[in-house]
Amino acid sequence: MNKLLLTAVVLTLCASCKKYARPGSVPQAGIVLTFDDYSVNDWYDYLPTLDSFGVKATFYISNYNRLDAGQKAKLHTIQSRGHEIGFHTLNHPDLTRYIQRWGIQTLVQKEIAEGLRQMNKDGFYPTSFAYPYGSRLPELDLALWQYFKSLRALNGTKDYSKSCTGSNYNPLLYGLVIDEKANKSIQLVERLMMGTKQNSNCLVFCAHQINSSNPASYSISDGRLRHILSFANRIGLKFYTASEVSPK
Repeated sequence: MNKLLLTAVVLTLCASCKKYARPGSVPQAGIVLTFDDYSVNDWYDYLPTLDSFGVKATFYISNYNRLDAGQKAKLHTIQSRGHEIGFHTLNHPDLTRYIQRWGIQTLVQKEIAEGLRQMNKDGFYPTSFAYPYGSRLPELDLALWQYFKSLRALNGTKDYSKSCTGSNYNPLLYGLVIDEKANKSIQLVERLMMGTKQNSNCLVFCAHQINSSNPASYSISDGRLRHILSFANRIGLKFYTASEVSPK
């Protein structure tokens, strides 16, 4: 895209982007790009792509007990490239339903403490957490603050500004799912990024697998991911990890 055409696109998008964002105060407008679950092989294969766009992403790991030695080694490589390894529970349950049946104490012991113990043993020390299915309660937040400095839920509303951090160091993030299955048009995603740029805040995106061949899965295509990353670079958005926009 040449400079004149890009300028025209920016001016057009800015006309409507204010309604998608709220004022912020991060040092540089940016994106927190997050990936959920345990598609370690998939993410590892895309490290060159992420590197080529200057991306530092956050990978929230669930089902750590299912990873083999090779996948754990790849996860260490992902971390060594500047990406953040977060936590997404041990077995990926719906936490609200889990609490209704077993209580918070059991949940913390079996899904949080045990999973962290296994990860710590292998040299991973997550400080950021993402709720499976976005299922959360205020009392869950209170319990999890004892273990993490950042929590991420999901934004299931039409208020897309909820996925923008109102200021730097926001402890509760609301990720906007950008997988193909979420049906968020690329035009909408561009408007959100332009709103983020104009308002100097940070937009939180959530994806899962990359370029999966299974159409029923939660996955973002190679083309869609590259388009988003390229657009972010063209308008000067910085890529942050979850910890970088959370309390110190």
